Amino acid sequence: MDSIGHTGADTADLRGVPCHYEITSEGLKAICSHRNLTAVPANLTDDITVLVLAYNQLTNLTNKSFSNLPPLRYLYLKSNNISTIESGAFQALPELCLISLTNNNLTSLPTNIFSRNQKLQIVDLTANRFVSFPGNALNSVPSLTHLRLGRNLLSSLNFTGWRSRNMSSLVLSSNHFSSFHEDDFLPLKETRIILISFIKNNLTSLQSGLFQHLEGVREMRLIGNQIRNFSLHSFLGMSSLETLNVAANVITVIESLAPLPNQTNVLPNLTYLDLQGNRIPSIPPCALWGLGNLIRLDIHQSRIDTLHNDSFEGLESLEILDLTGNHLSYVTKDMFLFSLRLQSLVLPSNWFTELSPKQIGDTASLTSLNLARCRITNLKQQRGGWNLQNVRFLDISHNRLVRIDKNSFYGMANLTTLNVSYNQLTTIENGAFASIGRLRILSLSYLSYLGQVYSPFTNLNELAILDMSHTSVALSYELFTGLSNLRRLYMRGSGLTASSFWDSHTEDLPVLSALSTLERLYLKGNKLESLKPGTFQGLQNLQNLEMDSSDIRSLNEDIFMNLTSLHFLSINENHIAELTSRHLADLSSLVGVSIKSNEIKGLAADVFANNPKLSYLYISHNHLTTIKEGTVLSRQKLDVSNNPFSCNCELRWFVDWIDKVKVSIIHPDRTNCSSASLAPFKNQPILAFDPTEVCGTKVWVYIITTFVIVTCLMVCVVAYQRRWLINYNLFHLKLVFLGRRDDHDGRERLDYEYDINLAFHDDDEQWVRATMKPGLEERLPDFDRIVCGDDDLPLGMYYIEAITEVFEQSYKSILIVSNRAVDNHSFISKLRLAVDQMNEVELEKLEAIGTLMKGTGLRKILGTDSRELYFHSCQGSKGVEL
Repeated sequence: MDSIGHTGADTADLRGVPCHYEITSEGLKAICSHRNLTAVPANLTDDITVLVLAYNQLTNLTNKSFSNLPPLRYLYLKSNNISTIESGAFQALPELCLISLTNNNLTSLPTNIFSRNQKLQIVDLTANRFVSFPGNALNSVPSLTHLRLGRNLLSSLNFTGWRSRNMSSLVLSSNHFSSFHEDDFLPLKETRIILISFIKNNLTSLQSGLFQHLEGVREMRLIGNQIRNFSLHSFLGMSSLETLNVAANVITVIESLAPLPNQTNVLPNLTYLDLQGNRIPSIPPCALWGLGNLIRLDIHQSRIDTLHNDSFEGLESLEILDLTGNHLSYVTKDMFLFSLRLQSLVLPSNWFTELSPKQIGDTASLTSLNLARCRITNLKQQRGGWNLQNVRFLDISHNRLVRIDKNSFYGMANLTTLNVSYNQLTTIENGAFASIGRLRILSLSYLSYLGQVYSPFTNLNELAILDMSHTSVALSYELFTGLSNLRRLYMRGSGLTASSFWDSHTEDLPVLSALSTLERLYLKGNKLESLKPGTFQGLQNLQNLEMDSSDIRSLNEDIFMNLTSLHFLSINENHIAELTSRHLADLSSLVGVSIKSNEIKGLAADVFANNPKLSYLYISHNHLTTIKEGTVLSRQKLDVSNNPFSCNCELRWFVDWIDKVKVSIIHPDRTNCSSASLAPFKNQPILAFDPTEVCGTKVWVYIITTFVIVTCLMVCVVAYQRRWLINYNLFHLKLVFLGRRDDHDGRERLDYEYDINLAFHDDDEQWVRATMKPGLEERLPDFDRIVCGDDDLPLGMYYIEAITEVFEQSYKSILIVSNRAVDNHSFISKLRLAVDQMNEVELEKLEAIGTLMKGTGLRKILGTDSRELYFHSCQGSKGVEL
C-alpha cells in the first residue's frame, strides 16, 4: 500500500489495500483508481470521507459494498462497468453529498435508492444507458441541487412526485429528446433551477408557452438541436430567464412577437441571447420585440444578408450587437438607431466593399466599431465627416484599402485605438491622422505595398503605442517628429538594417533620437548586424529593448551607451559569441537579460558586475560548458537550460550558489550535465549534481596531499636504507660545529691493571710488534704495562673471558683493523666485544680497507650507534700519535 498520511488508521488493517491515501480539504481521501478492481475493497479504513474508485472493473454494487464507511461524503465511480445497484447499496452513507456514476452501463435505479442520503446534493449519471428518466429513484432526495443525465438515451421526462425544491442545475444534454409538453415541467414549478440544459438533442420545434412553468430558470441552453423556427412565444412565462443560447441549430425564421400591451410581466427578462451558427437569411422587422432588457445579441455566422431599418426595434437596452461572419453587403445608419445605449457594433467578415458616414453614423452612443475582414476598398468622405464623436475603437484591418487621406477619419475626434493593419495601402498622406489627435494606439502593421511616408503622424501628441511591424518604410527623423508622448514602438520584421537608423538627409542624426519618451522598442526579425554606437541616442527613458532574431553576430561595446533606464534586454536567437561587462556598463537599472539561442561559450565573471538589480537571466540554448566561480548572476530567476555543461569539480560552486541564494531555475528538467561530465553525472540534471565524494574540498588539495605523503614515504625508505651513512655524516657534521666530546672515566691510569691493550689480527702481529709497540714505548715511557695480542692474555681463563678481562682492565685499548682482519669472523667478534665493553674505542686503519669498512660499514659491523669511533690512518707510519 502507498504511504498513508493519516494517524487515525491502523496500518496493520490497511496492509494490502490497493489504494493511495492522502489528506485533503474534504478529509481523508482514498484513491483506488486504475486498479482493475472487481469489487469495493472490504478493508478500507473506516474514516475516509472521499473514495475514488474510477476506471476499474466493477459491475455491481451490493448492500454491503459501503457498509463500513459511514463518514463517506464523496463517492466517485466513474468509468466502470456497473449495470446493477442493489436498493440498499448507499443506505449506510448518511453523510453522502456527492455521487458520480459517469460512464457506466446503468439503465435504471431502484426506487428510493437514496432515501437514507438526506444530505445528497450532486448526482452525476452522465454517459449511461438510461432510457427513461429515473424520477422514482431521485424523488426522495429533497436536498438535491445538481442532476446530470447527459449522454444517455432519454426520450421523455417524468418529474412526477419531485420533492427537491433547491435544485439549481439540470443537465439533460446529448439525449434523444425530440419534443416536450408544457406539463412535463409542471412538477418543477416551485423549484429554484438556475440552469437547465438540452444541448445536442433532437428538438425540432418548441410550442408556445412550453416552458411557462420554469419561472425560476435563469439560463437555458438549447445549442445543437434541430430547431427551425425561433419565437419568443415558447419562453413566455419565464420571467427569470436572463441567458438563452439557441446557437448551432437550423433556424431559418425568426417569428416576431406581436406587442402585448398588458402582458409584459410574462415576457422573459433576457439580457443575453445567442443565435449564432444558424441559417437566418433575413432579420424581419421587430423580430425580437419584447426583449427590452437585452444587453447583448450574438447572431454571427448565421448567413444573414438582409437587415431592415427596424429589424432590432424594441431592443432599447442593447449595448453589444455581434453580426460577425454574415453576408451583409450594405447597412444604413438607421438600422442602428434603435438603442440609445448601443456601444459596440461588431461587423467583421461581412461583404462590405465601401464604408461611408451614410452607412454608419449618427449613433451617438457607439464607442466601438469593428469592420475587419470586410473587403472594404474605400473610405468615402462626406461633408461634416462621420459624426461618430464617441467612438474610441475602430478596427478596419484585413480589408483592401489603398489610400488614407487627411479626412479619412474626420468626425471621430475621440478615437483612441485605430487598427489599419493588413491592408493594401500604397499611400498615407502627410497629416492623415491629424483629425484624431487623441489617438493613443495605432497599428500600421503588415502594409506590404506602402511606399515612402514622410510626416503622417502630425498632431498625434497623445499617441503612446505605434505598431509598424512588417511594414517596410524608410525611417527618417521627420517621420517620428510630433510623437512627443510615444511609449512603445513595434518595428518587428520591417526590413531594417544598421543604416536604417540614421537619417539619410542629415549626417550622423539618429532617427530615433526624436523619441525621447520611448519606453519600449521592439525590433525582432530585422538585420541588425554592425549597429553603430549612437543608434539609440536620445532614448534615455527606454526600459525594454528587443532585438531577437536579427542576425546579430557581434555587438559594439558602446551600443547600449547611456541607456541608464533600461530594465529588460532581449537579444535571443542571434549569433552572438561574446558578451562583456563593457556592453552592459551603463545599464545600471537592468533587471532582466534574455540571450537565448546564441553561440556564447563562456561568461566573464564580471559580465554583470555593473548591473546590481539583475533579477532575471535567460541564457538557454547556448554553448556554455561551465560558469566561472564568482560570476555575478540573477537572484530570482535563472534559465541556463539546454547548454552542454561539463559537470566537474569546477562547477560545484554553482550548485552550492543555487542552494544558497534560492534562485528559481527555469526548466530544471532541461538543465543537464553533458556527456563530457564526470562519469556519475553524465546526462543527469545539474540540480542533482553533488560532487562531494568525487571532489571533496578541492581536488588539488588531495593531489598535493597525496604527493607529499608519497614523497615522505619514499624519503623514509631511502633514509632507512642509508641510515648508517646518514648517521656517519651527521656525526662528522656535529664534530664540525660542536667539536669532540670527551668522556672521562672517574678512575686514574694507575687504577687499571694495564696501561694499553693492543688488539689486532694475527696476520698483522709482525707489524704491530715491530713498529707500533716500539713506537708506543718510545713516546709513552710511563706506559710499561702493555698487552700485545693473544700471547699476553692472562692465563687460567677461557679465551673470551680473557679478552673481556683485558679490555675492562686496560686504561686504553687500541684496535688495529685491516682488510684481512675484516674478513676474519673471530676478529670481528673480538672487535664487537671490545666496543661493547669500552666507553671509547680507538681504531687504527692499517691500510685502505675499502667501502665496507668506511663509516657506515664499520658501524654496521659493530652494531652500535652509541659509541664514539675515532679513525686514524697508520698506513706508512712508523708510530701512532695518541
